Amino acid sequence: MKKITHIITMLVMILSLSSCFKNYDERYQYTASTIEFENAVSVSKAAGKNYPILPTKQKPSSGVVKYRVNFFGAQPTEDVALSFRVVSGETTAVEGTDYRLPNGTTFTVSKGSSFGYVEVEALNTLTGTPLLVLELTGTDKVKTADLYKTIGISFAP
Repeated sequence: MKKITHIITMLVMILSLSSCFKNYDERYQYTASTIEFENAVSVSKAAGKNYPILPTKQKPSSGVVKYRVNFFGAQPTEDVALSFRVVSGETTAVEGTDYRLPNGTTFTVSKGSSFGYVEVEALNTLTGTPLLVLELTGTDKVKTADLYKTIGISFAP
């Protein structure tokens, strides 16, 4: 009898503690649509910069390279056209000489998807180490993750 009373008391205490927890959906559900570069999240930032510097991943540094953009928050119910810009103050690469943007400065996140891809074509230039810096730009409905919206791409031979 004493053991049953002890068990019941413990159960009442446990149940009363769990009633104080906030609803999971209210605290942890992130619904604001936001974009970020995958590589900006997974690669360390370059010394003195607020973005990572990535290789083009091509040998001998030519061809189209895709950089994944994560779309998080509420899933898009229709295709979302987004854009990015070349950061001219940081970029030393020359468009048409070192790189080309096959789709211009736009990319699409498909309906129901969590990813889009920015395409950069590295042109085979064997002089210097040109750097291309890209920054995602948000819209009224889609924001950018401030810490992960920029990447640098090195066109080292």
